[in-house]
Amino acid sequence: MHPSRQRRGGYGALLMHALESEALRRGIRRVDLSASLPSKRFYDRLGYATECEDYIPPVGNGKRLDYYAMAKTLDAGR
Repeated sequence: MHPSRQRRGGYGALLMHALESEALRRGIRRVDLSASLPSKRFYDRLGYATECEDYIPPVGNGKRLDYYAMAKTLDAGR
């Protein structure tokens, strides 16, 4: 999503809740994902826990890409 559209209307959270509901319907009880630093807070608010913090060495201009392995156990009664 374009940055100017982020944090408006709760569309990201609605989408994630729909995906989690579909996962539960299919019998999936745990979701694992990788989050970038800018998106980490979004997933924190949705109840995802950081399991590991890491980075990918230089991706250009000597910068590195920080990322977080995150997971959430889905609850059928939510």
